[in-house]
Amino acid sequence: PGSTYAILTSPTNHSACCAMCQMEGVKCRAWTFIRHGAPGKQSGCALKNQIPSISNIPCVACTSGIK
Repeated sequence: PGSTYAILTSPTNHSACCAMCQMEGVKCRAWTFIRHGAPGKQSGCALKNQIPSISNIPCVACTSGIK
């Protein structure tokens, strides 16, 4: 959680979300893809300008990565 500067709705999987982060260059340092239907979460690709600490809140519908 945190450090999100954009939430994109066009990526449909975690690979596409990772690719979007790569295309952003140095601005994007990490990403989280949230699948549609995740309880209490907005689906899409969250691009982050910092590498956040690991969350202790489980999200089975989420996949995250760093550059």
